Amino acid sequence: MTMTKWPPPTSTCFSTDCPPFQSWQSYVVFHSAMSVSQPGEITRILSGCTADEQNSLKQWHDEHRISTHHHVHFTPKFDQVDGSGKTYSFFNTPFGVLHFLEHVIGLAQDGTIADPDVMIVISDPDQIFLKPI
Repeated sequence: MTMTKWPPPTSTCFSTDCPPFQSWQSYVVFHSAMSVSQPGEITRILSGCTADEQNSLKQWHDEHRISTHHHVHFTPKFDQVDGSGKTYSFFNTPFGVLHFLEHVIGLAQDGTIADPDVMIVISDPDQIFLKPI
């Protein structure tokens, strides 16, 4: 029996929020990756979902999952600019990806990574695969 190495040499991730529309975008991303045989794991990074949204989205993902190489990773909401209460939703992408790198890939505080051969591809939910990267 061969054990699958985690994280794999290639991991593609894309960042979304919790609206249903982005679930459908995500499904299209997952389907396009499978259609072109994109190597490695594909992870949807979800930022700022409530506990109910997380449960619902996890259930939806499990029911509609196309491949065992498709994952979801939940992160806190990272949209606070400062203590003023102002928000900037676009902060969810860079800080969500950082959360994924630290908690899944193994990025250390000093910037080193457990496996230096890991390649991370960052995409958007409105982009699809036309051929493998």
